[in-house]
Amino acid sequence: MKRILFPSLILLSILFTSCKKEEGVGGMATIKGKIWMKEYTGGVLIDQYFAPDHDVFIIYGEGNTYYDDKISTSYDGSYEFRYLRPGRYKIFTYTKHEITGNLSPEIRSVEISGKKDVIVLDDITVKD
Repeated sequence: MKRILFPSLILLSILFTSCKKEEGVGGMATIKGKIWMKEYTGGVLIDQYFAPDHDVFIIYGEGNTYYDDKISTSYDGSYEFRYLRPGRYKIFTYTKHEITGNLSPEIRSVEISGKKDVIVLDDITVKD
């Protein structure tokens, strides 16, 4: 009986300690927010509004530099990444430099700690 019980306990302990799930889809948490657009012409602000159909990206974990998923904002500038597991994430979108027109990322780091968390980020302001 001891020959069966001891290996079974070791196997169970290995299974339970190796089941930590990494960041990504498969959970019940959500990260959401809105994109605020500022339009410039010749360095002068001409309009501002919540940006429809603007690309927003998510990176799962800390070690990655390439995005894992991409969505477009709704008509009201809102975006939502659903079904996420607890962990660290980066949300980013691109903004134009007012003078050069070069694109640069606007990045927000966020951590989901609970299985059903709903994280609402502050508006991300971008320029066009």
